[in-house]
Parts: sequence; C-alpha cells; structure tokens
Amino acid sequence: MDGRMKYKILLLASSPAFLIKKQLEQLSGFEDKLILMNNWNNPDTELYVKEFARRGAEAYNCYYNAGIATSWNFGLKRIMQDSDDYIIILSASMILNQDIGHFISFIEEDIMTHNTPGCLYLRNGDKPFHYFGITQRGIQTIGFFDENFWPAYYEDRDYLYRIKLLSLPRDIVIIDTSNLSYAQGNSLAINSDTGLMSLYQYNIVRITDYYQRKWGGPLDKEVYRRPFNDPNAMINSWYIEKPFHHPILNDINFLPSQPIIRY
Repeated sequence: MDGRMKYKILLLASSPAFLIKKQLEQLSGFEDKLILMNNWNNPDTELYVKEFARRGAEAYNCYYNAGIATSWNFGLKRIMQDSDDYIIILSASMILNQDIGHFISFIEEDIMTHNTPGCLYLRNGDKPFHYFGITQRGIQTIGFFDENFWPAYYEDRDYLYRIKLLSLPRDIVIIDTSNLSYAQGNSLAINSDTGLMSLYQYNIVRITDYYQRKWGGPLDKEVYRRPFNDPNAMINSWYIEKPFHHPILNDINFLPSQPIIRY
C-alpha cells in the first residue's frame, strides 16, 4: 500500500551494510517517500544510500554522528515543511517480515476513523521506538526530541514522560506488529575501539545526569512536572545546553556544527 495521505519514511542508515541493503530492498517502491540519513558518514552503507538517492530518495550524508534525537528531528522538521500528515521512523537494526504498508494502513485508517488523530503510533512489545510513527498533531503538541541526549538513549523516555505530563487525548496508539522481526545491528557508540568505548561510558553518565536534573529523578521516579522544576518552562520545548567535551578526547566538540549534506 502506498498510502492515501502525505507521509515520509525516515531510515537511519548506520548499521552494517548488509542490514542497510536488506532494509532498502524492503523499501523498494517507496523511494519518493524515503529520507535516508547516512549517520557518521558511514562508508560501508554509502553505496546503497547513493543508489536510492539516484532512484528518488531524499538522502543525506552526516559528517559526524548526528545522534538519534537530531536525526529523528530532521525527519520531523521535513514533514512540517512539506505539511505531511505523519512520518514513520525505522531503526537501522529493524528488519521487516512484511511490507511496511501494514504500518501505513493502520495509521491512516486510525486517523480517518477518529475525530482526533493519534500523536504517537508505537508498536506493542520490545523496543517500540525502533519502528514508530508521529503525526503533525504529535509534533505540534509534544514537540521535538531533546537533542541533549547525544548520541543516544533517554530521548525516547524523555518524550514519553512529556506525553504523560501533557495528558493529551489519544496521545499514544498501540499497533499490533507481530509481522516484525529483528536483525542485530551495531551501535556506533560501542565497539572494540578504546576511545569510542570511553566515549560511550562518558555519555551514559552525562545523559543520565541530564535526565535527572531535568526531571528531578531517575527513570520512572521523576518528580518535576516542568523541566528543571522551572514553572515557566514549557513541557514540549528544550534548549541545547553549553557544548560539552570528552575529558579524554577533549579536542572533539560533541555538539558539532558541521552540516548535514544532501547527496
């Protein structure tokens, strides 16, 4: 199914090349809907990304690890620019057993049969943010993902806590996606490289501290109902804190300013 509404599909092309190749084969026919982010300028996947760019996909090269939240927000901003109805975001480690049309059909039928469309469409089961949808209504009411959670982790839990505080009608709609299967991908923040492992450990401490400062407690034990307990702060907004540096790899700015370039 190609869909009756306006939508986009965002894929973060940051896994090993064999996974990206498989995913792109499954998305064949959806090139005009597809946004590809070659995160951290991964040369192993660039061949497949460029091929889909030649076939009509909107493909971008990131010269740094843009991070999960920044990459997701890039897609959210694109559907706002084009006044699309929704976006589907697909993890780099997700392999589908069936056509993505199953997901498209569920979202569109749900939107058309309710006076109020859902904000966030999540899969049931494990890792719901590996394959999910967000509508225009969701972006306008919940906002964008907090990019201070760089490069990954907590951005989804922060989003869910904000939804809880906002108490929106039909905020989360659960989709039965028993048609899905996983293939194991690799995190770009973790491998045998000592520097990257040190970076991963440093970032876990940093983003955990940020989450607790923002909401007054750890996951599931949050206290604040406004970010940083500021009564004037908006639940659906955030700002980038000052640039931070790794204590060992201190020559690298981890809120990089290099652009995301379209192929």
